[in-house]
Amino acid sequence: MNGHSQFEIRDLDSTNLTIVNGHDVASHVLQYGDLILLGDTEVKVEIESSDDVMNEKTTRDLNILPKDTDNSSN
Repeated sequence: MNGHSQFEIRDLDSTNLTIVNGHDVASHVLQYGDLILLGDTEVKVEIESSDDVMNEKTTRDLNILPKDTDNSSN
């Protein structure tokens, strides 16, 4: 992570280069769907943003709250 809730890949002067989306890069902030080539292995980036995770968590938490049990009409 680069301190801004983003992931960054950096080439450390490797002999095989760092390949992202078919291009050799010195550094690259990873985005959803990026393809990283590691030797003969290709890795697809699937990162959820912290907003997505927070929205999912908030929605999940709201779904487990008890229904309003207003007993004031008794």
